[in-house]
Amino acid sequence: MIPIIECRACGNQYKPEGYSSGAKVRCRCGHLLVVPQSKPQEAAVLHCADCGGPVRPDALQCEYCGGFLDKDESKKTLLCPSCFARLSPESKYCVSCAHPIRPQTLCMGEEVEHNCPRCKVHLHTRKLDEVPVEECPSCSGLWLSSDAFREISKRKVEEFEKNPLPQKNTKARKLDPVVYLKCPECGVLMNRKNFGRRSGVIVDKCREHGIWLDDEELERIAKFISDGGLQEARKWESEEAVRQAERARNLARSTNTHTMASGFNPGPTFSRGGGLLGSLLSVFFD
Repeated sequence: MIPIIECRACGNQYKPEGYSSGAKVRCRCGHLLVVPQSKPQEAAVLHCADCGGPVRPDALQCEYCGGFLDKDESKKTLLCPSCFARLSPESKYCVSCAHPIRPQTLCMGEEVEHNCPRCKVHLHTRKLDEVPVEECPSCSGLWLSSDAFREISKRKVEEFEKNPLPQKNTKARKLDPVVYLKCPECGVLMNRKNFGRRSGVIVDKCREHGIWLDDEELERIAKFISDGGLQEARKWESEEAVRQAERARNLARSTNTHTMASGFNPGPTFSRGGGLLGSLLSVFFD
């Protein structure tokens, strides 16, 4: 019996063939899913599997679309992601709760020569929103080129700008213990950067080759953005630039020189061009 899993972020459904209960798999949108334990439910046929219309318990044919109602339990090898009712592979709707059934086959991509910096096993190719990445089959970590990270980051920020949610408390998070990882391509220890400077999501970056994200870091980044974290970070950076400028002016006055006051540059801040997207990418690529 194969339980269909559904991504709550985008609605995509998958048949996790070859994956055991409890295994972590990643949706095409980037969110991490967990294969549920099979809990098949005996359920009366209350809806047509072809159109989702209601049917009488004793009906043999749908009166809406004319489809025949298959009540043979032996042919039902899938489980509804909503109510876990048994379904046939051809079902378009759950016969019990009428939940739409649109599963995609979930399969591992091709193995590549790069190894996971944590598990030391070969990474496999994947696509997240059609952006090529490499994923660890053991820990679900992601290896992305700088261009791939730019593109995924751009889409996450654009989603937030189009549909901003009410801002939540985005105080700086406590950082995880420091562990330096080696780049999967060159083997050099990667730099560690706090995403958005305040999120607490530590991203490992090789300046030459790409960025490593641990299993739930992409979701944490998306949540930080949707909670208004980048706006808070931009505000903090702008205020810090003002404080630095004021300190520089005070220093110039105290030393009776105007060199620093006239030539002071407070450095890159979140108020420069590019909006939230420019702010985000400046953290990694300046």
